[in-house]
Amino acid sequence: RQIILDLNELTMIPKLLFANNRIEKLSVSYNKLNSISRDLFLSLKNSLEHLEVEHNKLFHLPDSLAQVARLRHLSLAYNQLEESPPLPGRIQTLSLAGNFLTTIPSALQTLEPGSIRYLDLSYNRISNLLPNEFLDWSTSLGTLNLRGNRIAQIYKNVFPANMPVKEINLSFNDLYHVDPQSFSNLSSSLHVLESSSTLFS
Repeated sequence: RQIILDLNELTMIPKLLFANNRIEKLSVSYNKLNSISRDLFLSLKNSLEHLEVEHNKLFHLPDSLAQVARLRHLSLAYNQLEESPPLPGRIQTLSLAGNFLTTIPSALQTLEPGSIRYLDLSYNRISNLLPNEFLDWSTSLGTLNLRGNRIAQIYKNVFPANMPVKEINLSFNDLYHVDPQSFSNLSSSLHVLESSSTLFS
């Protein structure tokens, strides 16, 4: 039920996998993939729970990824994505670290409330955190990693009161101003706020 194809020279996922609709975990990290067939996700839509496609050359993924209903753990870290693909609604852990994102992905708005617990958007090109970006979908979010982006300011009411986050990492950004009330809504839940190598007032 697991297929691990890490550290190879694959430029595409072998079609023989498309016929195996019982795969629960698939890892194809550290390859040379620049695309994934929509048919792969359609063939695994009722079985796949864990998908790792880290350190490849993906520019985009097919919309059929959103149909993988059982998927809970997804890592697309260190590819060349400029935006998140459509996501299955019940993702629990998601890593889009090391891509070319410039904003918080709008695809997160489609997640079911109470699903996502861990979100890694570190080492992208995100420059702003806008009010209302973290709404219903973040009601179960425990860890938010924004390390190594280009965030310059954090405004009041960016983080809603119903966001139970325990750890936020904002280190290695370009912060120069944080509203005094930016984290006031999180005072009862936030345990760790990492902001080293930033300068803010």
